[in-house]
Amino acid sequence: MHGPYVLWEGRQRKTYLVAFIDDMSRLIPHAEFYLHERLESFLDAYRKALRMRGLPRKLYVDNGLPSEAITWNIPVRR
Repeated sequence: MHGPYVLWEGRQRKTYLVAFIDDMSRLIPHAEFYLHERLESFLDAYRKALRMRGLPRKLYVDNGLPSEAITWNIPVRR
């Protein structure tokens, strides 16, 4: 999702929202705006969500650019 424009290093920059939502409870373990829609942003947000709520049983993602770049070796609870 595209977020607000922010002033960064003297320029207006677009931001991108990376959010993790528990589909059952609608709890948001982590959501953050990033300057880049890249794998590094996704993994940073995922690590922060893990610290808040632990490993998920399943992980569903949209077809955004970061999720297309992942070799799915991300830990989930079995």
